[in-house]
Amino acid sequence: MPVRKVSITNAALIELSNGIAIIDAGHQVTVDSKNVARGFALSAAVLYALARTGIVIKPLLEAWKTANGKLFEANEPKTITDDDGKETRQIPADNVPIYNDEIRALLAVVIEIELPFVKVSELKAGNEKGQNPIPASALTLIDPILVWPDAETEG
Repeated sequence: MPVRKVSITNAALIELSNGIAIIDAGHQVTVDSKNVARGFALSAAVLYALARTGIVIKPLLEAWKTANGKLFEANEPKTITDDDGKETRQIPADNVPIYNDEIRALLAVVIEIELPFVKVSELKAGNEKGQNPIPASALTLIDPILVWPDAETEG
């Protein structure tokens, strides 16, 4: 499986994970007037690349989640009870700008990792017969692992 070194932010890692989840969820088709979930018809190599990407980024996402939790706690959250008696923890209004700046900085941290890559053509994306109706939003989210064809080779 081919890999390449990628410079990626924490924000893009989260998006990449979400894009893989969208593809994993497949799509809905109507069969005999019933909605049925169907997976995309992807080769074993593409499925492996997506799975391997998930494995590689999982500890990085866990580190992000831990750091986010520590930042939240460092900004002295208070327990608030709403009119229905439901309790939530919120950062005091005075600390919200600081917390937001810290989160933005954490999301912007760039990480150098090796990720598998997938040629866009291998996804067979499209809405024609024999193609996978992968949403454009999913392609946007998994862009860090995609290899797009050159414009010259397209036409």
